[in-house]
Amino acid sequence: MDSLPNDAWPSFSLGKNPESRIASKVDEKYINALNMMLMMLPGTPITLFGDERGLKNGALIKWDDTDECCLNKIRVYQEVSSLRESETLLFGSTEVRVDGDVLIIARVKKGNPGYILLSNFGDIEKYCHYDELSDVTTCQLHCQSSLTVKTALVIDHNGNEIST
Repeated sequence: MDSLPNDAWPSFSLGKNPESRIASKVDEKYINALNMMLMMLPGTPITLFGDERGLKNGALIKWDDTDECCLNKIRVYQEVSSLRESETLLFGSTEVRVDGDVLIIARVKKGNPGYILLSNFGDIEKYCHYDELSDVTTCQLHCQSSLTVKTALVIDHNGNEIST
């Protein structure tokens, strides 16, 4: 991101076309974490229809889908998408770190709530203490992982939590 010109506006996507969907490349347990990551990055997130629900290559969307796993993915996608309207995600600074199997994305903007996305892609629990993230209040989070990716999205403004 630092190498982009000052007036550049990036765009990010997880898949390219219906024959190159992210859900066909990674385990289904990573879909929520990857969609959350996509929405936390600065710039324009581009979602190929069906990627929000983990649709695989060649699959058709079932518009009457009542599968709870699919509905949960859609709910997570909608919740994190709604954060895109915040001043922090629109205009705030971005810091990305990797600590072993944990991906950290911090978004901050002075005078606004800050957001930290922690995604543990490993198989063991990890305690994370991040006091060196710029402009982000010191926090200690317990990132768990077992058969599914556990992702924590927290807010640092006044220590209020969005969800874990």
